[in-house]
Amino acid sequence: NNDGLRVTATGLEAASNNTGDRVTATGFRAAQNNTRLAVTATGYRAGRDNTGANVTAIGYDAGRENTGNGVILIGYQAGVVNDQDDIMIVTDQNGNRRMELNLSTGDMRLEGSLTENASL
Repeated sequence: NNDGLRVTATGLEAASNNTGDRVTATGFRAAQNNTRLAVTATGYRAGRDNTGANVTAIGYDAGRENTGNGVILIGYQAGVVNDQDDIMIVTDQNGNRRMELNLSTGDMRLEGSLTENASL
């Protein structure tokens, strides 16, 4: 049921019910029900129910139910239900936010020590 243009989807139900254009979805239900354009979703349910444009979501549930535009979401459940625009979010294997980078201002926030973050 994909209605988007220029869509590449690999994985069970990847990009099913997608209406966004220029979408690349790799993984089980990646970009399923996505409605916006220029979305790259890689991972189990990455980018599922996404309504943000210009999104890169990499990881298990990364970018699921994201509404932010111009975001980069990396890691386990990174950016789940995110509504911020122009942000990069990196999470650890437990889904804890370890880094946020405001892509408009360059402001960055790190959680944990430098040693902990180096092992991500």
